[in-house]
Amino acid sequence: MSNFDLNYEELMNISRKIAEEASKELAKISQDERSFEHLDKGKETIKADKLSEDLIIEMLKNEGIRGTIVTEESEVIKEGNENIIAIIDPLDGSKNYARGIKWCSVSIAFAEQRGNGINDIVAGTVKPVFFNESFSFYKRGGVFVNNEKYYIKKQPGIDKEKYYAVYFDNDNAIETVKNIREKLINRGYIATFRSLGSAALELALVSIGKIDGFIDARSKLRIVDAAAGIGMIIENGGVVRGLDGEDFLDIDLKKMYRFKSLIALSSIEEARTVFG
Repeated sequence: MSNFDLNYEELMNISRKIAEEASKELAKISQDERSFEHLDKGKETIKADKLSEDLIIEMLKNEGIRGTIVTEESEVIKEGNENIIAIIDPLDGSKNYARGIKWCSVSIAFAEQRGNGINDIVAGTVKPVFFNESFSFYKRGGVFVNNEKYYIKKQPGIDKEKYYAVYFDNDNAIETVKNIREKLINRGYIATFRSLGSAALELALVSIGKIDGFIDARSKLRIVDAAAGIGMIIENGGVVRGLDGEDFLDIDLKKMYRFKSLIALSSIEEARTVFG
């Protein structure tokens, strides 16, 4: 695959093909309790994570991807000198997966390193492990649910409701999230905030307007968790930034970047509601 001929739609199709294969394998091995064993004491990685990662990396190589692979378990792998970057989370929501809670996913994104941070994410897929649905996008091509292009439309009966996926783990973060919720309530909305357990999947749902917003104030969210979903949100006209206003346009996608905080909103109108 040439540096000078990156076909974004082709990259989306590759990401979808690999994510679907990895999710099938994860669903299959979920019946084997050995899949939930931790690889190292004190670490969150389970066998299923590593098995999925190995499968994805092998398939990327077979598809001719010869660039940098940033992945949850191995962090950064150099597979060639091409400008393409594959950013993968082989199992997002592993705690849910290990407990038999079916809210978990595979996330694969592709980016070009052009010095524009998150705006360099050009294609990707989030595939739920246990649901027959996939979310994909490619730059200037749109967001797709399964193979159909998706346009955000208002859902009848819920125009005064707001649904947010939120993550926080300290007093300062709690206060920040509380302030956003109070702002929504003061503007006349019924505000429901939930922690579901798969950031990649929740970001994908923000991109199609099923979830209005996503907030992570833990300083734990990594680029592998978020890359595909961020790309979808930007592609469908949403807003992604830090709670401190950071735009993430100078981050190096070839490294395991960790977000100090992140808020992702389904539209510019939603951003005005929160920040206006």
